[in-house]
This record gives sequence, structure tokens and C-alpha cells, in this order.
Amino acid sequence: MSNTEKHTGSKFDATRNLPLSEVAKMVRKDIKAAVKAGKLPKGIKVSVRTQRGYSLDCEIKAVPFNPSNLDRVVWDIAAPANSNDCPPVLLSEEAYKVLRTVEEIVAAYNRSEVDYMTDYHNNHFFASVKFDYELREAGTAAHKRSLGVA
Repeated sequence: MSNTEKHTGSKFDATRNLPLSEVAKMVRKDIKAAVKAGKLPKGIKVSVRTQRGYSLDCEIKAVPFNPSNLDRVVWDIAAPANSNDCPPVLLSEEAYKVLRTVEEIVAAYNRSEVDYMTDYHNNHFFASVKFDYELREAGTAAHKRSLGVA
């Protein structure tokens, strides 16, 4: 059994020698194309930034739905502080679908090789895709208001 995981994105070979700032521009175009094709919702806003030339960070700033999981909000309100129960996930299924779609867009430009046994990581660039903290918190607050909880 191998502990090595390898990935080469479909657009990696064509873009491997470009600066990461150019790849970020392509990711932005792909996100717009995904909205136009209906793979991402209209009204989504995604910040795509590079850091130090080796990290590509995508932060989802707006979506036309509440990204928070109502079941998690209810659990957070009702579960005792010392509960050993596994809480529901933070995001709604729709939010996870958006997250996965943006991750797939970014992964198309990347190459990585990871060996979990030795903690070896060899990536073309590091990438993160996440929902904006304030957007998640606003969604949680909206669910709490709908439940009559301040």
C-alpha cells in the first residue's frame, strides 16, 4: 500500500512556467466561466490572491444563499458544553459544493506529490480555498435570528 499521493492538473503543463500572478488571472477567468456555465451560482464573489509567489488563496466573499449549516447552528445552541457527540459540519451542502468547484478550478493548474509517511510535500504552489469568516458568521447570525435566538 502506497502512502504517496500524486496529482497533475489538466492545465498544469500549459501554465507551469507562468508566474503565479498569471495563473491567478486564469483562475479568475475560469470562475467567471463556471458562473456563466451554471457550475457556480450567480452573485458569487471570490477573491483570488497570490502570496510571495508560491501560494494562491481563494476566499469566497459572497454567495446568494446562507453558507452556514442550520443543523450546526441548532447543535451549537442545544448541545451541552461537555458533549462528546460529533457536531454537524459548519457549512451547508450547497456551500460545500461551491467550495469543491472552486478547489477543482484551482487544482487544474497545480501539481503535487505528497508522501504521508515521511511528511514529504512537493507542490508547484500551495493553495487554499475557503469561505470568508465574516460571511460565515453573518450566515450563522441569520440562522439564530430565524430561530429566535439573539
